[in-house]
Amino acid sequence: MSTVQGAAAPRQAVRVRSRALTLGESILSHPLLTLGILTAAALVLEIAQYRVEIVPGGHAVSVVVRNIVYGLIAAVIFEWLIVEIPGKRRSRATSEINYTSLMLLVNAGPLLLAHYRHYVPGVDSWDKESIKQAAQSIDASNPTFFSSERTGYVSTHIMGMHAALEDVRLCQGFLDVRVAQAIAYFPSKSGLRQIQVTPSANQSITPGRDYEIVWELLTASRRLYAALRESASDLPMSFGEALIGAGKNQVNIPVLESDLA
Repeated sequence: MSTVQGAAAPRQAVRVRSRALTLGESILSHPLLTLGILTAAALVLEIAQYRVEIVPGGHAVSVVVRNIVYGLIAAVIFEWLIVEIPGKRRSRATSEINYTSLMLLVNAGPLLLAHYRHYVPGVDSWDKESIKQAAQSIDASNPTFFSSERTGYVSTHIMGMHAALEDVRLCQGFLDVRVAQAIAYFPSKSGLRQIQVTPSANQSITPGRDYEIVWELLTASRRLYAALRESASDLPMSFGEALIGAGKNQVNIPVLESDLA
């Protein structure tokens, strides 16, 4: 029994810390509401000081609670004016400086999917199985699609994505934490999260590998899009176009915002 209780104690402590952090985040994310509630509580406690003490020691307790409330008010104001507002300005400025790289990452997944939509207009970008079936359908109707040309395009696309990631990661610490976390979900250039094209002997890419890459980048792009919308809702979004063919036969396929949200 003592062993079980000993093991449960650390878990309980973790739960308490987790709840405390959640409460702290809620307080700091709604500073005006928090200040209103704390100010009202301080006012009630101040008025209570001039009332007849009903419970012995009540005045002493109310003084302690009042001082805690004043301390919380000061902490919220400090966090808001000294940390939160400058932090938002800094993250917004960093997003603007890295705007081109961020938009390249936002478009990373949808641009690859746009080629699928040209051949299979009804593909559901939010359903992985639908994208898989679209790749199989393209392979059956147009086997040259997944040739060495597609392999080169996907490889170049991934290289561009990694270049954009390197630029953004130089100042990732100044970005909004939600944006920084979303960037971390993009495949890395090396390590366990490395993304590989793995072409076949004739340098073509298999439909199965191609759709997996499309889905992985699409998922990462969606996270970044949502993070930018939450942290900088007034930041304009720029969506690119995928190109198929050349010369008079060239077709421009626009990226759809509905693929991201």
